[in-house]
Amino acid sequence: MENTLSIIGYGGHSYVCIDAAIIQGYKVEGYYEIEEKNFNPFGLKYLGDENQAVSLKNTFISIGDNLLREDVFK
Repeated sequence: MENTLSIIGYGGHSYVCIDAAIIQGYKVEGYYEIEEKNFNPFGLKYLGDENQAVSLKNTFISIGDNLLREDVFK
């Protein structure tokens, strides 16, 4: 069975997180972000903004700013 996850945030910090997830055998299905990114180095599907994430199960918050990441988590 393949492990899958989605990412909240798609910027510099998330690229490192996505790379680490891929190395560990995860398939990253897409990303949540305020708006769809023009620069998409991993070719991920845009899933909507972070408020559209149904649950945090199988979702990794990869926002670099600690306070913003905590706020999204709450």
